[in-house]
Amino acid sequence: MWQALDCMLYCHLNPLTCSYTDAYDLFAVNFANIMVGYVYYPKSGTLPTSSDTAIKISTSCGTVLGQLGFGFLADHVGRKRVSRDGNLRLTIDVWD
Repeated sequence: MWQALDCMLYCHLNPLTCSYTDAYDLFAVNFANIMVGYVYYPKSGTLPTSSDTAIKISTSCGTVLGQLGFGFLADHVGRKRVSRDGNLRLTIDVWD
């Protein structure tokens, strides 16, 4: 029974959570930039174009570097272990 439950969690829920969180980060940066503009630039209410672009580029670069880093870890440690540890850390961070 535990083996079937383990397979269900790993095979079905892991891709759903990983794809959701990855896409969420990329789309949420647009809203975060708007809020940062209101806080740090109250007169204009928007970030300067250079700052806005730098934040968006760093988000995309961080996504690529994270995928490469976790891919490297998964190849050397094991995909199942890296996925479990990543999901566990994500869950703990969300609850805290």
